[in-house]
Amino acid sequence: MKIVLATAAQFEVVRSIVDTTIKTVYPRYYPEDVVAFFHRYHSDESIRDDISSGNVYLVSANQEEDKILVDGEAVVGTGSVRGDEIYRMFVLPQYQGRGFGSALLRTLEGRIAESYGKVRLDSSLPAYSMYLKAGYAPVAWQKIETGSGRVLCFNAMEKSLSFVNYDGRSFRTVTNTDNGEVTEDTTFRYHQRGKMVWAEYEGGPVLRGTLIGTVSDDGSLDFGYQHLNREFELRTGLCHSVPEPIFGPGGKLRIREEWRWTNGDGSSGESLIEEL
Repeated sequence: MKIVLATAAQFEVVRSIVDTTIKTVYPRYYPEDVVAFFHRYHSDESIRDDISSGNVYLVSANQEEDKILVDGEAVVGTGSVRGDEIYRMFVLPQYQGRGFGSALLRTLEGRIAESYGKVRLDSSLPAYSMYLKAGYAPVAWQKIETGSGRVLCFNAMEKSLSFVNYDGRSFRTVTNTDNGEVTEDTTFRYHQRGKMVWAEYEGGPVLRGTLIGTVSDDGSLDFGYQHLNREFELRTGLCHSVPEPIFGPGGKLRIREEWRWTNGDGSSGESLIEEL
């Protein structure tokens, strides 16, 4: 997966993604004249202006950057930023539910986080559940006259960028002190429901491990962990973790961990994990 800024040469690709998604998905949620309003709202002129301003991103299903630039079939989604706002975010219907939208959303949030503490967006009906899962909350009920006698209603939503959502994110150990047992072969799969966070981890010296704890408003974690190592010893401990954004494509995180064994020698250590 690659996420890059769109150039003027990709105008047709951006427009095609927007038009195709609206035409395919929106008729299931809105009457015909409101669908036509969405097409008018995302006009050629506005898309061109946003590309020239450096506000439009593309997400590709391919690893090779050259295919993003020349093969329209490789580009599967687009999204834009303006100040602290995310807008015109679309993923082609056949690629929805495969993580492209979530990765693109994190990239857009990462750009906004460089200058702002929160992000705003207006949610269509098809995207509402995705934004809720990503940590957005409705803050206002908005109405727009579409010019055809219809009224388009939608939720204005906001998310504090100081609150990290860990749900569905995977991490790999980068460094650890010598008294630790996780290594570069150990991976973690995180889950989150509100303030509760838990994860499974395995690999390297760890046969199987779990952790559970809480997340603070600043994104820091406090949790207990336990795992069975390859000597079939049960190891337990406590950990305090602090996330750091890795700005750029993917909007990934690294987490600095301070941990302490609660069995064995009771020693402490530090480790670093980064998002896959």
